[in-house]
Amino acid sequence: MSKADQLIMERRLRPIYDAIDAGNAKKAVQEADKVLKKHPVTTCAKVLKALALIRSDKLAEGFEIINALDVPGAQFDDGTLQAFVHCFKEAGCPDRITTLYERAVAVAPTEQNLTHLFMAHVRNRSFKNQQLIAMRLFKEFNNSPYFFWGVMSIVMQAYENPEMGSKMLFPLAARMIENHVKKYGYKAGAEIELHAMVLEGMKKFAEAEALLGTEESRSLLSTPPTFLMARRLDLLLLAENYQTALDRTVEGLKADPDDWTLWKILFESSFALLRKSTVEEETNRTLDTLKKVVNAEGLSKSRLRGPHLARLELIGRFLKEEEPIRSLLDGMNLGKPIELMVNYVLTFYAKPCCYNDINQYLWLLDDKKKEELIDGLKEFIDSVIHQREQAGEDSDANCWAVIMNERLRRTIGSIDRMPREDRRKHVQLIIRGILQPNREQLAGTALAQLAAAILWNEWRAHDDWQSFYEMILLLEWTSNDYPTDPFCKLVLCRAYAHIGCMYRMVALTRALDIKSVQRDTLGYIMFPMPELCGRFNVGIVHYTEMVEVYEQAEKEISEALIGAYRNGAFMQVPNLVSLAEKMRKSAMSVAANELHRYMSALFAIDNLDEALNTLHGSDDTIEWDSLTDNRDLGVIPSFERDIKENLASLRETTQMEFVDMTRLRHYLSQAVGSAGGAKGAGPQELGADVTLLRVHLEHCRQAYPSNMSQSRVMQSPSPIYLSHWIHGGFLDPILRLLQSAVDVAAANNLNELTPESILPSVEQMEKDWSAMLPQFETKAYPFYIQEEIILSSRALQSLAVCQILVKILARCGNRQNSNEAVGKKTKSATSIKNDFVVHCEALQASIRRGASRLNAHLNEIEEVLKETAMTLVPKIGTDWNEELSELFASQNVVVCDRVYKSYFNSCADIRYFLEHTIV
Repeated sequence: MSKADQLIMERRLRPIYDAIDAGNAKKAVQEADKVLKKHPVTTCAKVLKALALIRSDKLAEGFEIINALDVPGAQFDDGTLQAFVHCFKEAGCPDRITTLYERAVAVAPTEQNLTHLFMAHVRNRSFKNQQLIAMRLFKEFNNSPYFFWGVMSIVMQAYENPEMGSKMLFPLAARMIENHVKKYGYKAGAEIELHAMVLEGMKKFAEAEALLGTEESRSLLSTPPTFLMARRLDLLLLAENYQTALDRTVEGLKADPDDWTLWKILFESSFALLRKSTVEEETNRTLDTLKKVVNAEGLSKSRLRGPHLARLELIGRFLKEEEPIRSLLDGMNLGKPIELMVNYVLTFYAKPCCYNDINQYLWLLDDKKKEELIDGLKEFIDSVIHQREQAGEDSDANCWAVIMNERLRRTIGSIDRMPREDRRKHVQLIIRGILQPNREQLAGTALAQLAAAILWNEWRAHDDWQSFYEMILLLEWTSNDYPTDPFCKLVLCRAYAHIGCMYRMVALTRALDIKSVQRDTLGYIMFPMPELCGRFNVGIVHYTEMVEVYEQAEKEISEALIGAYRNGAFMQVPNLVSLAEKMRKSAMSVAANELHRYMSALFAIDNLDEALNTLHGSDDTIEWDSLTDNRDLGVIPSFERDIKENLASLRETTQMEFVDMTRLRHYLSQAVGSAGGAKGAGPQELGADVTLLRVHLEHCRQAYPSNMSQSRVMQSPSPIYLSHWIHGGFLDPILRLLQSAVDVAAANNLNELTPESILPSVEQMEKDWSAMLPQFETKAYPFYIQEEIILSSRALQSLAVCQILVKILARCGNRQNSNEAVGKKTKSATSIKNDFVVHCEALQASIRRGASRLNAHLNEIEEVLKETAMTLVPKIGTDWNEELSELFASQNVVVCDRVYKSYFNSCADIRYFLEHTIV
């Protein structure tokens, strides 16, 4: 195509591009049709039309165009190829991009086409193919970056297969780089970084460190000097060259005594030398070095945090060592931990990080010393700070001293040992601090954290719903006063999850503006509240967005990988591949996809076959044991004792429950899909799916007893009530109908007749509805309506699944009747078939009676809501002072109204789907 022809073509296609860029897919299709009407052979216009159709969710129409064009031997210009690429990226088909450019290379093996083919393999993480294409590029076009693309591809193969990496791949990469460097030299810092990476892979840490330290490396590398020094020191430690690491760290600390990375490397290298030392002279030399650095002139009075914390860190390191190294602490003259802590607080109390700095060294003190620390800090606060306040000095700085002291008291356990009445009085004192005029946001919300922690713990330890509700009122008020603070909103989400207030949770999560990867790490906040609360429309939208997050993350990571290769940022490649793998194997990703398909099939898809295909899902194997837990359970700060150990235990148990629930839902959905013959599922597949469901259900029933309580730790994820689902009778009628489907499929496979006795009896199904929906009873504790809503939501889900299964069974009966009518037409056979269909109709009538029972249950819930709306929440305590009573009262009506609306909306949504689903 000549340049003039190309300009004419661009002018013709410009309106289509503009419409696509503006997000107006409909107009783009119209503009494409205009071009094609005048110039029907304009391939690029056809592909752009396909792209617009794909963006309009018309994948079938779009791919009909694409498949007709993308055939072996076809030749396209670069603009058309890029349009194809956008189509495949939008449709989530990276494999098709590879095929597209393989065909393009076969027709025209240009440098541009080969480069695009390499990047297509990068998208698919096909490292071996990357290597082949990169080396072909280098061989044909002699460009050094292509060579290093090939080496990086070999390195990634080595990471993928460590055994082959150590034996063959890393040595191969090293020889290739050495030969290339001898011939051409280093031309960019990326080449040096890659060489160092290969040497690290071969465990040649000393050589890697020496390479990074050359004059040539320092001139070519763009890494900041501080980071480069830290990396070189890490390599020295890995090479066990501890003396050199120690000497360089000492020099580095002279220039920057506040660099905590240098302090840690100093201690690691020093203690490694002490462990290896067999001569007293060597030990003394190392100890003298430590003394000189830690006791350097001016550091004890420095306003930098690093030197002060280094003393505590060094004491801790000695105490963690075995004898005889531990006993060397006595000769170091570092001081007593309690004195060092008090002095640290006196110097840095105005910094919000002061508590976190001290907290990590509290283990150095016994219980008596901890009390001494608290007493010393109290004396400091009562005297010095009071004087400063009188002098009109920084009130927020003084407030941070109080905050730090309160946090330490909570961590040490002083607050928990107070009588309950005194703890409530203590909350009043803390809230008075928030109410001080002109209180800065960070300090105000830190005080709110302390008050909320006390009130939450009253509920957790003593089932005190009054304190729990007062905490909600306090945090709502604080959230209004400090609208940009995330802490109050996060804790409110946790609190509302326990009482099922979806109405407020949706608004709070929207205000938190959780985006992108945060949807993965913080997705547990909302999961699975929409399903539990019967807000199925909200849930379908929410989980659709979650699924899109993971799809978009995969696309963005692929583009970032391509950028890393293009820009020579080889250090980023392993991290990006690891991130992609974590996102792909995220337990939250699998759970969101399963719940999205499950809820959509039950409540958003009218066509039975489409619903069955949606339930069945893809045939991809889910590696349940290798799902990753990406949840950030520490996003809400905690000041409790042993919080790290408790969170680790909580993470393990809740992840296990989360995966088990997802797995159970997956087996259930797949079994129902197979029962309807989704995606060609036959009797054997159905039998296997039902067996998997039964086995895993039995495992869950043993692992999660019916009386299992939900975690009340503030940092725990939202409760998922798995034990309620598996022991509440919701799955029993589904299993009966699935077994009937297995028996029918087996009979059909043998061309045998299926008598109605295969089906569960109507009486049995009626018993199942009664077990699933027991008589409504009012309860004495607050927020119990949430339990009834969860029960109603899950009952509706069970009824919807049962209805799908009965439709499948009825369809099987009708099919047999039709076959028999074509065949023998014997009276007995026809009678049996008719009895089967009649029994299916009776089962459907039973499901409708179950729906009526659920409808009556919802009526009773709504009656209670209307009659006792203001009494569903606890009363505010009468022991607060007038100012706090007014504060709580100002929020009480609003919060109570939100809870009422949330419960009422849940009932309304469940009733809506009940009326439109069960027919």
